Amino acid sequence: MNSEMDMPDMVVLCGGRGTRLGNLTDAMPKPLLPIGGAPFLLRLLSQWRREGVGRFILAVHYLAEQFQDFVRQHAGRIGPVEVCVEPQPLGTGGALRFAAQRVETPCFLAANGDSYVSQPLGPVYEAHRRHGNPFTLVAVRPEAVAGGAKQKGRLLTDSIGDLREFSTEPDVQDGWVNAGVYVMAREAPQSWADGKFDLESRILPDAARQRVRVFKSDGNLVDIGLPECYATFDRRLGPLERLFEGLNR
Repeated sequence: MNSEMDMPDMVVLCGGRGTRLGNLTDAMPKPLLPIGGAPFLLRLLSQWRREGVGRFILAVHYLAEQFQDFVRQHAGRIGPVEVCVEPQPLGTGGALRFAAQRVETPCFLAANGDSYVSQPLGPVYEAHRRHGNPFTLVAVRPEAVAGGAKQKGRLLTDSIGDLREFSTEPDVQDGWVNAGVYVMAREAPQSWADGKFDLESRILPDAARQRVRVFKSDGNLVDIGLPECYATFDRRLGPLERLFEGLNR
């Protein structure tokens, strides 16, 4: 990252069961599935570390011990990583609230551990600081989502870019969709109710009160949680080679 600013901590959501992938995730968590011979999560963390992220917090539950083994094995490559084990599956919102208690910086980045958007983190963080909203969400065009924008959530913004409406349509053909990358103030999730819930069902529909700013990106979104995407990208890296260009340098 070409910036004098230090990047904040980053929470990576890795707690899901990965049921859409069938027996592929019976013995291995979805973020640790191999893509081109390397764990997908290793590719993610290596790329984000190259962009300047200094510390990661993995929010995990299913097969949590495998994430602890992963961190020990790759510590020299991915740097400081804390594994935050949820006492029960908490959903995307509950997991963020739980993991945010481990954040040491005034704000933090967050992303899903089973997907990657080819949007550099630096400009998103800078925009978040500039606008002053407690919550920034990255959005991409539906056609930029590998496998289609199913259940990603359609976003409507006002004239200054604040989120005004979030709808969980089964499939989105136009406009903007949630890319699953966020920046938020460390204390923001603590105003959310405790327990298990998803951002998409409880927090984003209440966008006006949450003061969510939308960062509209030209990036592409890859989600390996979809069987057709995982099979394609594992067989031949294809777009992932471009998304993770320079990973092995």
